[in-house]
Amino acid sequence: MSDLARHHFGPEGPHGLHHSDIAGKAADDPGGAIDLAQAEKHEPDSLAAWTHFHESVDRLPDEQREVFELIWYDEMSQQQVVEVLKVSEPTVRRRWRPARLILADVMVGQTPG
Repeated sequence: MSDLARHHFGPEGPHGLHHSDIAGKAADDPGGAIDLAQAEKHEPDSLAAWTHFHESVDRLPDEQREVFELIWYDEMSQQQVVEVLKVSEPTVRRRWRPARLILADVMVGQTPG
């Protein structure tokens, strides 16, 4: 993600990631509630932690990153992602789940202080 994108979509931007976003994602995909509940408890609390989170998003495999960015940063539903990417719903879920698990692990276990 470019610096300009971080400026607009990072924690300081108008679409910053907030506690309520995590809960919203669980409602959109009930199968992901466990890892998102863990992440909710360990939401980054510093600029360094958010930077680490965004850099971790950048390191996801291309297909996972694309789906994650559309759902997380652009706040699209999985159905909207299906329509935008012109892929099946199972494909979106197959890309979304591992991205969430990787990033939840980053937030829970590897967040810099």
